[in-house]
Amino acid sequence: MTIARERLPTRRATYRLLAGLYVGQWLAPSFLGSGGLLTILYQRGVSLEQLGAFQALIIVGPAKVLWAPLVDRFGSTRSGHYRSWLLVVQPAMVLAALVLLPLDPVADLGVVFVITIVMWVLMGAQDVATDALAFRLLDSTGRGVANGIQTAAGFVGAALGSGAVLLVYDVAGWTAAVLTLTVATAIPAVQVARLREPRAPRQAPPGFPVLASLFRQPGVARWALVVLPLTWAGIGGYFALLNPMLVDAGWSVSRIGLVTTVFGGMFAIAGALGAGSVLSRIGRRRALLLFGVGQLAAVPAFYGLAHGHAPLVTTSVLICVVHLVYAAAVTTASCTKTTSHVASSRGAMIAGVIDRLTSSVQADYTLGRYEQERTG
Repeated sequence: MTIARERLPTRRATYRLLAGLYVGQWLAPSFLGSGGLLTILYQRGVSLEQLGAFQALIIVGPAKVLWAPLVDRFGSTRSGHYRSWLLVVQPAMVLAALVLLPLDPVADLGVVFVITIVMWVLMGAQDVATDALAFRLLDSTGRGVANGIQTAAGFVGAALGSGAVLLVYDVAGWTAAVLTLTVATAIPAVQVARLREPRAPRQAPPGFPVLASLFRQPGVARWALVVLPLTWAGIGGYFALLNPMLVDAGWSVSRIGLVTTVFGGMFAIAGALGAGSVLSRIGRRRALLLFGVGQLAAVPAFYGLAHGHAPLVTTSVLICVVHLVYAAAVTTASCTKTTSHVASSRGAMIAGVIDRLTSSVQADYTLGRYEQERTG
């Protein structure tokens, strides 16, 4: 059977599918693992040390590099190799969100913690399958647009999961927020059910030896172990500390959700899309340096916020600027390519692990220092 006879989705339909999947994969993890739930917990008296434990879970998502070869190796030929994974993982994310419904986020904090781990694992498996599906459905001329969709959709998902759901919580409570999260997470499952995945020629799937070979490629070890940790070392502390500082400054949950994730998310999307133009003009190295300096200049401007001073307009502008520059830096870093698709995708995963690990360590350290300063 030829690919033409399989009536594959059009490129536009594929872009819609990918946008839905990339938005959907970030909804629940962004609410549980970053601004949304952490803001609720901090407002209700949970200590910063406990919030730091939640913040550390962000390493679980990029750890998909460990089970990515399993996703590549095992799958249903009849249902579509990667489609079969999505048919399991996306509904599983919906079920995990439903488990939150009868819980109290503070009284049942341990259970919520476990569900957050499960959600990060499912998100990682969904991301691996979605990336591979994009490679299978699109030729080289369409993958550049798909990369842009991935970045922008990720920020949209984070804005909805950590911002819109937080707004629902502030207005209607925990049950309404969880139901909103569940329904939104279920939408991509409908798209996957209607998908027809093309059959791929039989070949040995990439395995763990491919991962081990990455650090032997020129420049990869220096990039992953030096450049990326230095790039993300400070910004991880900023994102961990922003919402607790805003709560201490008297901001409401609704205002925090609106400014940090909705408005901040819009500027992040602009930064991600605009980074491509900057890259084409000055090159990757100079662009990453430019955006790194931008972060270095913007983050210290929050010194006043750390001492309880948070005027609405000034603080909102600063938050949006940091999100814009950070998204541009992330997009620039993710554009680093190696010689093959397999190496590129796995290398991006390893870079993600380094990124999240560095951010997690810095976030935990910063939260601890802030708790010491706050309690005197």
